[in-house]
Amino acid sequence: MNKKLLRQTMNEWHSNTWLIVELLLVSVLLWFVVDYIYFNIATYIRPMGFDITHCYNIQCSKLTPSNPDYIPADTSYYKDMKKITDRLRHHPDIEAACLSRQAYPYSNGGRWSPLSYDTLTTLRVHFCSIEPDFFKVFRCRGANGETPKQLAQILEKDPNGFLMSANNFKESGIKASSLVGKGFYFYNDSTQRHQLLARYEPIRDNEFLIDTYSRSMMSRIDDKHFKNRHFTSLSISVRVKPKHDVDFINRLSNEAQKSMRVGNLYISSIRSFSSERASVLQTYKNKLRNYSAGAGFLLFNIFLGLFGTFWFRTQQKRSEIALLKVIGATNRDIFGRQLSEGLLLLTIASIPAIIIDWNLAHAQLNLWLNDPNTLEPIRFIATTFITYLLIALTIFLGELLPAYKAMKLPPAEALHDE
Repeated sequence: MNKKLLRQTMNEWHSNTWLIVELLLVSVLLWFVVDYIYFNIATYIRPMGFDITHCYNIQCSKLTPSNPDYIPADTSYYKDMKKITDRLRHHPDIEAACLSRQAYPYSNGGRWSPLSYDTLTTLRVHFCSIEPDFFKVFRCRGANGETPKQLAQILEKDPNGFLMSANNFKESGIKASSLVGKGFYFYNDSTQRHQLLARYEPIRDNEFLIDTYSRSMMSRIDDKHFKNRHFTSLSISVRVKPKHDVDFINRLSNEAQKSMRVGNLYISSIRSFSSERASVLQTYKNKLRNYSAGAGFLLFNIFLGLFGTFWFRTQQKRSEIALLKVIGATNRDIFGRQLSEGLLLLTIASIPAIIIDWNLAHAQLNLWLNDPNTLEPIRFIATTFITYLLIALTIFLGELLPAYKAMKLPPAEALHDE
């Protein structure tokens, strides 16, 4: 049967050539759509590196000079923020609290600079200033299995040291664990060295950001280390005990008016990180929704085109199906032969299509969201396989109904119509 099918396909090369060209073009076009959808789903489901359950973002503001409670002599923004954080840390409803600068999840900002060791320099890294309890608040874990408490203790011991994400030197070929204990320098300033204390699992700012934007390092906010720096954009993050996370915002807002003001600073807003997440992701979701609508429309048209092509092709072979029934072929044999012919043509078309897809990926024409990893083997294999399956399913559906109708038609009537 297989030899006969191959011989018949070769004998019908003229009509099959156009069908193979059509399948080739459809396969390449569909691969782009599949790759886009696959990339976004794969990016979304990757580990975030943190947990925002029961976590809140607290922002503070300063009284204006026109306010009757304004204290002209109060100028220590950092010390006042630290006092408010300490009060929150000892609040009976709160499990952990920390100060941070451009470090908390979904902040959409920060300082970026190369991180260097000897002659080795990374791509740009997100520089975050934190208190050690940051790891407790967001339950970040170490690359070697360290608990959040252990990471906090490591950073607490050395104010001049820092921690970095495990993927910072991913492209260097150097085992990152061997860099722990080495001296690094920041902002291309080789005069000051900072010891790498440990590595933590990569922390992504949001679900739609790729690994390139999860490269980060955490240094400590400390009176001694930052005595010559003036922070004006510090934030407080807290983790609330689960049993007390009921109407927490209203309760703390009421308390803040009496007990949480320090100097000219007062708590001006309290937002759950769940709402912060929803707000940040909305822009990405709107963009993805528009792309998905276009991709869905394209997929629907591809489906209709292939469906119609194989429907018409099967309809033309009614007399051939009738002859097969006359010589004793079963319905299963007939449909298997029709489907095998379609899959054979698809397989032939897929070989040059995969070569074209590979070259397009190599040229980075499928560069979604500035993702540099367009030639990841698993991603490429998965997207080409999914593309093949989708077209195969379309061929199956396109041949199912007309072949079923042709098989139900009496052979004599089918041959008489011819």
